[in-house]
Amino acid sequence: MAHMKPGDVVVRVIVPTWIFAGATLKLLTGSPLDLPDFILNLPLTLHNAGILPAGANAGWQVFMLVIALEYALATLIALHRGLARPLATLTLIAFCAVVLVQMRAGTGTCGCLGTVTLPLWLMLAIDAALLLGVLLLPGRAGAGRPPVSSARWLAITLTAGLLIGATWLAFSRDWVGRLGDPARLVEINLLRSTGRDWREVMLFSQTPKTPADFPESVQTWVIYRDTCEVCHTLFRSQFSTPSGRRVVAVLVPADPPLTPEQRAALAPIQCAECDLISLPEGRNYRIATPIVIRIENGKLVEVARIRS
Repeated sequence: MAHMKPGDVVVRVIVPTWIFAGATLKLLTGSPLDLPDFILNLPLTLHNAGILPAGANAGWQVFMLVIALEYALATLIALHRGLARPLATLTLIAFCAVVLVQMRAGTGTCGCLGTVTLPLWLMLAIDAALLLGVLLLPGRAGAGRPPVSSARWLAITLTAGLLIGATWLAFSRDWVGRLGDPARLVEINLLRSTGRDWREVMLFSQTPKTPADFPESVQTWVIYRDTCEVCHTLFRSQFSTPSGRRVVAVLVPADPPLTPEQRAALAPIQCAECDLISLPEGRNYRIATPIVIRIENGKLVEVARIRS
C-alpha cells in the first residue's frame, strides 16, 4: 500500500472495505425488513408491471441478492484496476441516493448496516466523503495500467464466488441475523411464511396459545406493539366492533420493558372480540408490526404487514 496514491487507497482499500462491512453486517444481524421499502418491494413493483411472477420468498430473495451484489462489487473494486474507480463512484452514488430517499421518507435508518444503526446524516456524510475522495484524490493514471491478467480475473472470480457461496450457505442454513445473545434475540420473519402450516412457523413456538387452541378453521392473528401508533389505528379501523370472527391479538413486549408510568400513558388497544395474548417478556423480538395473518385450515394463507 506504500506505493499507492491517496486516491487508489480510497478506491481500492477503503471503499471495498466499507461495502464488505455493510454486506457482512446485513448478513449477520439483518433481515429483509431492515431494507428500505422501495428495495424490499421491488419484486412486487415488477410483478404489478407484469415483469415478474409473484413469490412468497421475494423479500428474502431481494435481501440475498443485495448482499451478494455488495460482495461482488467489493471484490471487483478491490481487485480490478480498470473498473475500480467507476464502480466505486456508481456504488457510492447509489448509497447516497438510498440514504436521501430514507431521509425524505422520515425513517430512522437505511438498513445499510443491518441492525447496526447510525444516524442517516452520518451515513450520508460517510458515503459523500468517500465519493469525494474517489472523485478528487489523485490516483494512478488509467493509461499506465497494464491489462487485467487472467490470474487476476481468476482471483476476482474465486473471491466473489466464495463470498456469494458463503451468503447462499448462510441463507440455506438459516444463519442470517443470528449475531447476538441467542437467549434473548428472537428473530421472527414472516415474509416467507405464506402457504405454510402454522406448526412450521417460528412465531407459534413462542406464543402461549396456538391456532390449535381455537376451534375455528378460519382465524385472524394480529401481531402488534402497544407503542405502535399504526397498530392502534389498525385495531380502531378493523377490529373495534364485533364481527363474529376469531381474532387473536399477540402483543410483542417492549425491550427494555416499559416503566409503569409509560404503560399507564398508553391508550388501550380497541379490539371488541380479540383474544389477547403476549409473547414472553425479557426477550429482544425482531419482528415488524403490525402484521395481520389469516389462517385457514391450519395454513397461513395471507401474511400482510400494515404500514399505514
